[in-house]
Amino acid sequence: MVADRTRELDTQKRFVEVVLETLPLGVFVLDADLNVVRVNRAGARALACEADARGPLARFLPGDRAPLVQGFLREAFHSRRVGSIEEEMIIAGDSKIFRLTAAPVESASDRGTHAVLLVEDVTLAKGLERRMLLTERLTTAGRLAAGVAHELNNPLATIAGCAESLQGRLGHGESAAMPEVGDFRHYLGLIEEEAYRCKEITGSLLQFVRDPGSRREPTDLNGAVLKAVELLSHQSRFAASRVATDLDPTLPPVAANEGQLRQVCLGPIAQGIVVDHGGRIEVRSAPGKGSVFRVVLPL
Repeated sequence: MVADRTRELDTQKRFVEVVLETLPLGVFVLDADLNVVRVNRAGARALACEADARGPLARFLPGDRAPLVQGFLREAFHSRRVGSIEEEMIIAGDSKIFRLTAAPVESASDRGTHAVLLVEDVTLAKGLERRMLLTERLTTAGRLAAGVAHELNNPLATIAGCAESLQGRLGHGESAAMPEVGDFRHYLGLIEEEAYRCKEITGSLLQFVRDPGSRREPTDLNGAVLKAVELLSHQSRFAASRVATDLDPTLPPVAANEGQLRQVCLGPIAQGIVVDHGGRIEVRSAPGKGSVFRVVLPL
């Protein structure tokens, strides 16, 4: 019976070894002191270390990212909960984005608690997501362009009319009386006002088209909503619509990318942006009455 049980355990061990080594996901087994006690091939490739690497995990991480990752792992050990973060690192000269998932495991032996660190290279997926976002922004910008062109016609017509009036009053011959200074000031004031109006309209469009990147900073959610509403106002398909806002002035700033949040209000790929910010979208819909989309973001 002992021999049979030993063979069974050996078979199970070999099976686990095969699964571990053939996984396309990096697996690091860590002890409570954050030392590597085991790593599979995918993990060694991900962090550019040897397959038999042992010792402090910090040795295999870029110096500027090691403290953050160590803090994340210590928190996982302390809370006894599975956690996940995404970090951009320079590995062997290449910029990589990794999704790190820590899962504490209570050991049955007397060696104490261990943790499994999963290292997933999401560089390509993140690159594709960013390209999709930029494509969506450019598509939306194309729709906005028609509305912006229409919106610019009014101030440009005013500018042209004022300039034409001044030009005409100055071109009636040398004997023509000079126009009143007050008229000059009035027309020049209109020209300046309408020119700045054109600048604001085109500035809003350019700010929207630019790739927002992934930088996050304290963001005023109300401001992001108002900027999105302003862009929508230039679209002819919303000309007959009324946009009502009910904003809470006491909302605290949220760590977010403002350009991406404006995109949430305007385009089909909002879900990915909100999830990437650690939030969720809730939907409530009643046939014939309308729908409510609720974006929930963490403080």
